[in-house]
Amino acid sequence: MKKVFVILFLACLGFMIYLFVSDYSDNTEPVAKNLTAEQNKYSNICDTITTVEGQPFLLFTDFKPSEYKDLKFQILRNKKLIEDTVLKNNYSPDRLYRLKIPYKRFYKTDTIIVTTSNNLKFSLSGFHHEALLEYGQFENVINHQCYVSESYTINKSITKGKISRYLIELPSSKNKRLKFVNPGTKEFDNLNQKLKINLNTAQEIFRENRKNKKFESQILCGIEILKNGSNYIFEEETENGDHFETVTINTESGEFKRYTDYPFH
Repeated sequence: MKKVFVILFLACLGFMIYLFVSDYSDNTEPVAKNLTAEQNKYSNICDTITTVEGQPFLLFTDFKPSEYKDLKFQILRNKKLIEDTVLKNNYSPDRLYRLKIPYKRFYKTDTIIVTTSNNLKFSLSGFHHEALLEYGQFENVINHQCYVSESYTINKSITKGKISRYLIELPSSKNKRLKFVNPGTKEFDNLNQKLKINLNTAQEIFRENRKNKKFESQILCGIEILKNGSNYIFEEETENGDHFETVTINTESGEFKRYTDYPFH
């Protein structure tokens, strides 16, 4: 009898938990949808602002310090380049270099052209505004502030202000590459599910061909989309730690290629 009582008690407890979770889910789902709708509504209002102020940040990654020693900035407006500005970097020896776009105010429709010391060019566009919402006691919006989104387009790829070496478009390959997809995005995850060689398989191929035998160094950089296919791009640190080499793995065939100075060699 005691065993039957315990079973009935656990069954009732389980049912009560189910009702609580179900009710919580039913109540929170409309709230979440409403919050998203409000966020979109006010962000659309903010995006009617035509100018960009506050100097958005840029982060250079994967570059040699000598490549961003002198950075030339220009504004492309109405098909004309204006306001040439050169920033000199004499203090950052790292592969990471953070700075602000050197224009206190420009139009949202402008394209910012950045040219590195070794004449690599990057186009920054798609600037837009988003809303930061302040909610009242009953989840109603009582105030909002507009700010420039960190997410914009660099050389056809949507990125949070990160200029990567893997966004380089050389004249010889400019018409071959369609875009570069950054990891950790929905676009990357959706694409990875459709590829013949998925990320797990690509990582295995990388491990089988790795050059560094002292320790495993594997950095996923993204996927480059070409007119005739696509490749995963990884980085591997050399054994002496003095630089990184680039590895590409074809998403269709699994073909493995190594570059000592991507995309040049």
